[in-house]
Amino acid sequence: MPSITAVSYSEATTGIAAQFGAYVQGKSKLSVSITAAGSQGSTISSYRTSLNGTNYLTASFTSSALTTAGSNTMTITVTDSRGRTATTTKTITVVAYTAPSLTSLSAERCNTAGTAFQMDGTKVRISTAGSVSAVGNKNTVACTVYYKLTTATSWTQTTTIAASSYKISATNLLLSPTFDALKSYDIKVRLADFFGYVEQAISIGTKQVMMDFYKDGSGIAFGKVAENSGKVEFGWPVTMSSALGVAYGGTGQTTLAAARNAMGLGNTTGALPIANGGTGATTVAAARNALGLGNTSGAVPVANGGTGATTAAAARTNLGITLANLGAAASSHNHAAGNITSGTLAKARLPFKFAYGSTTINGSAAVSISYSSAGFTSVPYVFVTYSTSSSNWSGDNGAIKVHTKTTTGCSIVVGGSFSSNRPVDWFAIGT
Repeated sequence: MPSITAVSYSEATTGIAAQFGAYVQGKSKLSVSITAAGSQGSTISSYRTSLNGTNYLTASFTSSALTTAGSNTMTITVTDSRGRTATTTKTITVVAYTAPSLTSLSAERCNTAGTAFQMDGTKVRISTAGSVSAVGNKNTVACTVYYKLTTATSWTQTTTIAASSYKISATNLLLSPTFDALKSYDIKVRLADFFGYVEQAISIGTKQVMMDFYKDGSGIAFGKVAENSGKVEFGWPVTMSSALGVAYGGTGQTTLAAARNAMGLGNTTGALPIANGGTGATTVAAARNALGLGNTSGAVPVANGGTGATTAAAARTNLGITLANLGAAASSHNHAAGNITSGTLAKARLPFKFAYGSTTINGSAAVSISYSSAGFTSVPYVFVTYSTSSSNWSGDNGAIKVHTKTTTGCSIVVGGSFSSNRPVDWFAIGT
């Protein structure tokens, strides 16, 4: 039988082992190397390693990211040139990890002390919360707050927020910069860990005024300070006296059904009709039936272009696909031995079992040989003969005796008083 003598694996993603000393969910990859050998002259013909639903077919490989936290089983199977297999498993423990998360962010203008909201204030206070995965309490965490004018492209750092137990939380945190009441700003919070970061941004408008004209008179704003030329800006929600026309980016309608119809989606509040790119149905079965796929939520019937099955075997049966109509012989067919004229016949296909080897013997003590690898179920025939790749030696070597045979081994010795060692070859055959 083949044997798997070693399976080595290590972190393949740079930096993770040094930082965490563990495999991390969604980030770690394995560098795997397998050492295996055949027996009785066979060689390893194939490798297969199964890990997290993926098969790898080489002796050395780098896996995909380990996506499952907890115990991951890696199953290694090797096959030798005679079709025999050997299997072993390894368990890899993976530490849970999720990306950083910001769960809330708000910002508003306030008084200089940061204790109350003030619509025309020149200070800003923020509230935010988030967390990162601890990863065995070895992850890094940093939270940074930035700001910029809405019209600007680059951000300026204003403060940091300290984490506690891998969580950040701030309520009405007063930012140090002065925010011009006549200008709009963007505030951004970045929460980072060892692997990456997440960001959220929010806008702070100008102070609230009833109406304001842009400085050159070319723009106007309601509920805020005008900041743009050639535009009408609104700091408050807009309610229109009539529907905005399609030509201006609206639908020109005041009801959902009429709006859909105006957009070519069908004059209905129900399912989108087939004629308008929908299915005209509100259930999977009805939608499939409307599309000609069969009035069912299961497998698509054969009559509707499917297989009517959820497994490959059942699909082949439903479609009438058999070995015979594919031109293959039945599984129970036979061939005459004379018809096999090329290729290598796997040992497992032979009608008998065998094993062979070499050793040295003399007349002083019996030598034990083992043929257990053949898997005999009955005591085999054993043949032993003197053998050498050197020139013939002189003298009478004595008769070779085979005794104490079992299904797994036997003893051999030279008859008579013969003390020097001589090489022999042996061959065992049976069932």
